Amino acid sequence: MLSTANPVQSVTIVARRSGPGFRLVLCLRSRTGTPVLETLPDSFDTITSAERYAAEELGVPPTQIRMKAAAG
Repeated sequence: MLSTANPVQSVTIVARRSGPGFRLVLCLRSRTGTPVLETLPDSFDTITSAERYAAEELGVPPTQIRMKAAAG
């Protein structure tokens, strides 16, 4: 899970480089307002499951979920 208590500002879904599937890269907001990037170790089989996890488990609104991965 998250290594810090900083709030999640946005999430980007990216394709895994080391195999099939997708990962989530979180943009966290530090106390000073500086953005901090963190990649979750979890892997997702589909973009839909990654989106669902970001929305349901992390509480990120759909407008703050971005994608840098091909759907196919």
